[in-house]
Amino acid sequence: WLYVGGLYFTKTHEWFQDEGSGVGRIGISSVAQRALGEVVFCRLPQEGERFGQMETIATLEAVKTVGEVKSPVYGQVIEVNPRLESEPALVSYAPLTEGWLLRLAFNGKIPRYLQRRHTVPREKIEGILADTAALQSFLLEQLPERRSDDGNVDTNRQETITLSGLRTFERGMVHVAAEAIGLSTASHGSGAGRRLIVSRSPRKEPNQVEEETECMDD
Repeated sequence: WLYVGGLYFTKTHEWFQDEGSGVGRIGISSVAQRALGEVVFCRLPQEGERFGQMETIATLEAVKTVGEVKSPVYGQVIEVNPRLESEPALVSYAPLTEGWLLRLAFNGKIPRYLQRRHTVPREKIEGILADTAALQSFLLEQLPERRSDDGNVDTNRQETITLSGLRTFERGMVHVAAEAIGLSTASHGSGAGRRLIVSRSPRKEPNQVEEETECMDD
């Protein structure tokens, strides 16, 4: 169900983008950027270095503080952002785009903890926002119904994606489209940072429904 090109966020506010073919890109979130302030120096790893999941992979020095960047996945560095040596402030002014930190080779499998934090920026879906059918197809691709006979899937946990950068009326359009296909939505944040979270609740098996019905009858 992975949407290649989307962003996954960690609890420590790094983002990870799967570029396909076992290559990923790492940067920091807008939340981390605001906490740091203006970045004046980026201490980045060397190409070829390997890092474990959530191991410190880079250090960002701001005017009044220093922040560590963790690697969301296990992998080997294949490129660092060449512009950051002379333009470290890119991390401050464009943390989700031009201010990316590095690219690394990994096994192509997104850790489960990241799958629950899948974020899709507005520009990835702006072309289908006004097309309800296309928008619903997109949501169903991202949040397919899980079957209990799929041994690789945990059907007991809620699946979510986060849509960022949407305008107020666009969030309303997504809400209506999602609700019509059995998905739920919730808004978080405020102002330009407001996000819309679309989720599919854990699937209930027939025996679970029967048990709940019996309890209500009692």
